[in-house]
Amino acid sequence: MTDEGGYCVATKATIGNASYLCIVMGAVKQGTKICSFEIANALIKYAKASLGFTKVMEKGALICEIPIDMALSKASTKETNPTVRACIAEDVVLFLPKDTDPQTEISYKYYLYSDSLTAPIASGERVGSVDFFYNGELIQTVPLILGEDAEANEFLLKMQKFKGAVFSRTTLISIVLFCIILAFYLSCEKKAMRRRAKKSFKITNSKKL
Repeated sequence: MTDEGGYCVATKATIGNASYLCIVMGAVKQGTKICSFEIANALIKYAKASLGFTKVMEKGALICEIPIDMALSKASTKETNPTVRACIAEDVVLFLPKDTDPQTEISYKYYLYSDSLTAPIASGERVGSVDFFYNGELIQTVPLILGEDAEANEFLLKMQKFKGAVFSRTTLISIVLFCIILAFYLSCEKKAMRRRAKKSFKITNSKKL
C-alpha cells in the first residue's frame, strides 16, 4: 500500500480451463481488515459463478457459398452457377457470462479474400475470416475455409487459354499491324495496277504518223 495508492493486491486464480488475473487498487483498511483482499475474493467468486466457456458454433458450420468458375459440374446437380461451401475451420468457444443468449447477443461477420474462385480448389483452403461479436464488441476471429473440393473442367480451361491467347495484347497488336501492312500493300498494288493500265492504254491507242 501507499498513502496515495491505497491498499492494492494482484492475484491469479485458475478455475477449470480459465485463468483469471485480478487486480485491486485504491482499497481502504477498516480496523484490522484490509478490504483489497476481500474485494479480490469477491471478484474471483463472481467470475467462477458468472463466467464460462460457451460453444456458439461447431467446426464445419456453413457460413456462405462462393461462386466458382471453370469447375466440373456434379452429375447429381444441374447448377447453372456452381458454388462451393465456405465453413468455420474450428469450434467457436467464447468466454462469456453464463447467462448469455447466443441467438440474440452473439453475432458474426465474414470476410472473403475473393468474391469468386477458379477451379481446381481443395477442401481446407483458407478463403477468409469470421469475426464474432458479443453485444457489438469483437471478441474472436476464426479462419474461414473451403468445405469441399472442386475439380477443374479441362475443356473450359483449354477454351479459356485459347481465348486468352487470341485476345491477348500481343495478338491484338499483331493483328492490327498485319491489317495496316495489308492495307498498305493493297493500296500500293492498286496504284501499280492503275499505272500498268494507263501504260497499256497508251500503247494500244498509239498511231503512227
